[in-house]
Amino acid sequence: MPTVILLDVSLSMSRPVSTTDTTESHTRFTIASAAINTFLDYLCIHAKLEYVALVAFSSVYEVAVPFTREFDNIRVKLPQLEEGDKTCIEAALHGVNHLILNEWGYQTPVQIILITDGSCGVGAIGRNRIIQALPLPPTYPAKIHILPVVSPHDPCLQHAMPLYQKIVDLASNTVNNSNVNLIRGAIYCPDQLSVPGVGVAMTRLCEQHYQEFWCTLKCGQLETRVQIFPAPHPAQQEGLAASYTLSNQLHVIGFLQQQDLGTPIAISKHLVIPQAQVGTNSSTRENYGSKTPTKEGSSNEGTSTDEDNISDPSKVPNFCVLLHGALKVEGMAAIVQLGSDWWGTVSAWCEVSRARRSCLLLSILRPGASAAPWLGALDQLGPADETSVSTETFPVRSWRSYSGGGSGCAWARPHALLADVQKVLRHARKLPDKTQHLYKELNRLRRAAISLGFSELLTCVGSALERECTVLPSSAPPECALQLAHAAAALRDPRTALDIKHTLQPLAANFTVTSIIQGDFVFDDSEAIVKNKDITSTSWLDSFSNDFWGTNIKSNHSHKSYRPLTIITYRLNYIFNNKELSATQFKATNLACHAICCVLVWQTYNCIWTKLNIKHGDKILVDLPFFASLLFSVHPVHVEAVSGIVGRSDLLATMTFLLSFLIYDRAMKNKNVLNIYLFISIIAAGLSMLFKENGVTILGVCCIYEVIINLRIRKLEKVKYNMSDIFKMIHMDIKCIYRIIIIMMCAIIFLYARWAVMGKNKPEFKPTDNPAAFSDNLFSKIATYNYIYFFNIMLLIWPQWLCYDWSMGCIPLINNVLDFRILFVLIMYLYIFLYIKAVIGGKYKKSSKRISLLATSFMLIPFLPATNIVFPVGFVIAERILYIPSIGYCLFIAIGLGKILQHNKINHKIVISVFLYIISIYGIKSWLRAYDWQNEYKLFTNALTVCPLNAKVRYNVAKVADAKQNTSWAMDEYEEAIRLYPEYYQAMNNLANLLKNQKKYSEAETYLRKAIYHKKDFPAAWMNLGIVLANTGRFEESQRAYKTALLYRKNYPDCFYNLGNLYLETNRTNEAMDNWYQAINSNPKHVSAWTNLLALLDNTNQIQKALQIIPKALAELPNSPSIYFAIANIYGKHEQYTTAEKYFHQAIALFKERVQAIHYANLGVLYHRWRKHDLAKQMYKMALKIDPHFSSAKINLYNLEMKIKNKQ
Repeated sequence: MPTVILLDVSLSMSRPVSTTDTTESHTRFTIASAAINTFLDYLCIHAKLEYVALVAFSSVYEVAVPFTREFDNIRVKLPQLEEGDKTCIEAALHGVNHLILNEWGYQTPVQIILITDGSCGVGAIGRNRIIQALPLPPTYPAKIHILPVVSPHDPCLQHAMPLYQKIVDLASNTVNNSNVNLIRGAIYCPDQLSVPGVGVAMTRLCEQHYQEFWCTLKCGQLETRVQIFPAPHPAQQEGLAASYTLSNQLHVIGFLQQQDLGTPIAISKHLVIPQAQVGTNSSTRENYGSKTPTKEGSSNEGTSTDEDNISDPSKVPNFCVLLHGALKVEGMAAIVQLGSDWWGTVSAWCEVSRARRSCLLLSILRPGASAAPWLGALDQLGPADETSVSTETFPVRSWRSYSGGGSGCAWARPHALLADVQKVLRHARKLPDKTQHLYKELNRLRRAAISLGFSELLTCVGSALERECTVLPSSAPPECALQLAHAAAALRDPRTALDIKHTLQPLAANFTVTSIIQGDFVFDDSEAIVKNKDITSTSWLDSFSNDFWGTNIKSNHSHKSYRPLTIITYRLNYIFNNKELSATQFKATNLACHAICCVLVWQTYNCIWTKLNIKHGDKILVDLPFFASLLFSVHPVHVEAVSGIVGRSDLLATMTFLLSFLIYDRAMKNKNVLNIYLFISIIAAGLSMLFKENGVTILGVCCIYEVIINLRIRKLEKVKYNMSDIFKMIHMDIKCIYRIIIIMMCAIIFLYARWAVMGKNKPEFKPTDNPAAFSDNLFSKIATYNYIYFFNIMLLIWPQWLCYDWSMGCIPLINNVLDFRILFVLIMYLYIFLYIKAVIGGKYKKSSKRISLLATSFMLIPFLPATNIVFPVGFVIAERILYIPSIGYCLFIAIGLGKILQHNKINHKIVISVFLYIISIYGIKSWLRAYDWQNEYKLFTNALTVCPLNAKVRYNVAKVADAKQNTSWAMDEYEEAIRLYPEYYQAMNNLANLLKNQKKYSEAETYLRKAIYHKKDFPAAWMNLGIVLANTGRFEESQRAYKTALLYRKNYPDCFYNLGNLYLETNRTNEAMDNWYQAINSNPKHVSAWTNLLALLDNTNQIQKALQIIPKALAELPNSPSIYFAIANIYGKHEQYTTAEKYFHQAIALFKERVQAIHYANLGVLYHRWRKHDLAKQMYKMALKIDPHFSSAKINLYNLEMKIKNKQ
């Protein structure tokens, strides 16, 4: 523990002191110097390894001697100190804080000895001002001792005592979160103002705070006497008042590899110094002068002497020397028990400057058995089983040996932290060769940052990795950018980033198309495909009477999304995959559809370029339509439509949308009245509408296209025009008007047919789906809608914020004019105004104006259904809705690129390189976003960074956390979802389920009743309330709750099953069976209902009835291990041993890793009854291997062994 001597050198310290000794005169300063020499003499004997610094102060401070172990440097410096002016303690403490933080950081405990003249130098008011200005408590563990060089009867001392006491008290209340329980500092007043009096006070201070700590280090039969330096302090466990004191015997209880041990949090570190051996040439004990392991200061560089060789513990036989060598060679650390429920680690440590000086380093861990969580409970550690299979342990084990080994990070100085961060960045710049090195260093950095509570470091390193991603050379493989982006995202992950048990893993190296399309059904895919009976139905016509989600299209509960042709493509996927739902096959189909769309977009751009006769001359040597379609193909906003399987409706609607446009272009060239191309185009538009509703907007685009291409405006000579003259100015061919009328009539027919299909009723949405649509404030509604339009444009321009769901708080309502988002809306309309002005004006060519208007129509018209203008929609923002409008956006970009390339002063190669760079950035972003869509865990957790205030996002994260058995995380997210949206009854229901599983029935009941309050017809909440009431013995209330659930949902198999369980608990077995039959009728694949029914028939000796339903159960559930196990028990009781054995083996094979002790135990009972005693004994042992405390297996095995023994 380093020490700072804070010496007052103000004018008052130079005052002479009257003394009875007339031979020598003293001042307060000389007395203080004598006291410091006494202190240094004490350290030379008892604490040679102590670091000491000397700071002189008056109104300013000066570091006279930095931290050193060469105490003579301080002695030499003392007489050379210059006098100052007035005493200013607050300035002195500021200087000490700066010195300590620079040298030792925030974790090292420090002692400060303040030697002053015993006077405040100010009155009572000034004293209070000084107290308020003190830079205390310090940000590091510290204690301050005060030695006033003053007579105990001096009135100045009495006036200064409150200030001194406040300094001591504040220093003890450190703001650093340390487990070390430091002994408080104190004020040491001399009995008399003289050199001996002050010396005695200093000696008293030394004896109380600089004592040696000696103990015995034991390992089996070996032991040795050792000194622990610096002396350890008592510690406290977090949340407990109990204090832990180091024992006088340290027991080595085992050894671990350094890589397995990792870097657990140490509350303090100490040198373990063996007791020096007394040689023939030395009669004094040397306390082994070496440096502490966490300091890199000065040291003696002198040559060794004979006395060194005799007293150096590394040169004589000693247990510490043996232990040090063994630990160093084997790369291991010893686990040491320090006391009751307190452990530490001992490792080899060598002094940097003098390698022959070797000793042991004791790291004292936090009290408690969980000080190193990745090792498990320390009191449960035992000998390693050499026959066991080696498994990877925390931290990451590398197959190579790197410089630095498995050591942790030591950031006592800023340059050490900077070096570790720079090492990470060096590896980042050498990807992919240094991928393993990068993640090894990142994990080491993470563990150190988490241990020190330095979470901000992780965010900064993540930002640095993202910057490295942007400056990668063009020759770098795509894997480099993906790995850097993955590492940056992992450092910001809200749950795993600060989990010390978690290890960052490199991104899978298989960067192929197949790796992108692999994944699960996520988010809406579950409802639209997995749970949609129209996909697996035998009737092809069901999809024409139901909506996209399988609900009757005319039902009030329907979302009115009518997309029957999309459902048919899902059915074809299902049939072609042997009637199995494969997410990979569905995603591969989506990817193929996107590729077709990209080709059609290219053809569409070529058609427009040719039709409008756009030529840029010889200045432009690039294919602008191809560049625009290339941008369309990699735009990140399309990932949701491609990777989300429900996005197929947008892909197929776009395909037919573009086909309709291209065919209509052919129709414009046909001069016949019966234009076959026109009607094929209209049919394609109708098909597009059956893929998705916004596909019908192609008819509007075709009308605009017709007007832009064929409208001619004549110039008249008259200065003033009347109405008839204006009509004469506008000229359009009669066939053009005919085509427009046909298209408009067909559009009206299509829209009416769509209205009729949905029962002439608008869809009903909840306020959480689209809050702005339900706002009563007209200003709020209009302002929020306009901001949403702006945000959609931003997603096309800068697709940084991508989220699968934007409802429930992602975009708060704009409720007043002072909301800063109004500025963005004004900017949007300003741009629209300037755009209209440019199109109307005569500055640009006619062809440029026409193509700009056509690009605008491609953007706006397909987006109209999502604007909430016609009727409210059930979403705020949906990225897949932008799939068709992005055609117009990419066309705008191509137009802009062409304009830039027309300028002579601009280097074309630079412009094209920038454009290709943007495309590559879009491509990388799309690739990474596709990985988010592989499974719900990645998708939902990624959304937390975009929409942390979205209650639905929190709810879905809780669901995936629960699926991963992370109950505490799931409960936190459910509670946050309820906080964000207090009426979230689904979250209340799920949270109640988790509380019920933890047997917290009172809290669970509270949440369930809240859920029912917010939605009375919520059958799941009623059923779960019935379960909770049954568990608390309120059977009648439970029965009423179950029946209420069945009232709101007639066909509810889970409720029938739980009601049957309730009847079984109340011994109403017939009613229990009836309800289980009801559950099976509602859901023939209800495993639990079948299992309970078979078990009840078995227990009530209704064997014949059980044997009758067994074939039905196997037909419905041919791969259910629970069914096979129940059947095996029935045949076993019926003494059909061969059949029972077959079913037992089938059940165990199907259970796989989920097999339990009871499964082997029951098979053992079968063999026991069958008199196959060897097999029975083997099965009982298998059961006990899984669960050593399984009582029935223990008893049966004992009885069997006794039976065999008696026979012998």
